[in-house]
Amino acid sequence: MTGIFIGLGEVVSPPSAFAIFATTYPDQVVASGSFLPTGSPQEMRQLIRTNSQVNAEIAPAADIGDTWSIDVTQGDCDDYACTKRARLLKAGWPTSTLLLAAVQIPSREFHLVLVARMPRGDLVLDNLEVALLSPIADHYRWIMIQDPADPLVWREAILSREEEGQAA
Repeated sequence: MTGIFIGLGEVVSPPSAFAIFATTYPDQVVASGSFLPTGSPQEMRQLIRTNSQVNAEIAPAADIGDTWSIDVTQGDCDDYACTKRARLLKAGWPTSTLLLAAVQIPSREFHLVLVARMPRGDLVLDNLEVALLSPIADHYRWIMIQDPADPLVWREAILSREEEGQAA
């Protein structure tokens, strides 16, 4: 079986708001995690539940000053993505499998999503969608993604097809 993984290109400068986020939430940018996901039904339910709950709990609102926050009552795409990641990290998911990624959507806006790196392919958790998505969803143009080896490093995001279990 072939999975779709977001490949890693050259190291790039992270989004400007990431530096403030990393300073404000230092525990979010330290490699951690107590297990490697297998893609089990329980893990999939946890991803779906987290995506749905956070999408329902945060009311959409424009960010003034483009700050990335966790567990807010209202916010924009980065607040949704960071909150989902924080909750999954708290549940023991490793930072190497929960990657923030910058994409461009059809409106040409910068948009932040969370990518869950699973053995059979990456899954996208997006506040604009109810379901978990494949990275090849036609409304994304991939720009950059966190490096699984170091949450402080960002790289160009490149779509690639690899054999199952062989994440880029």
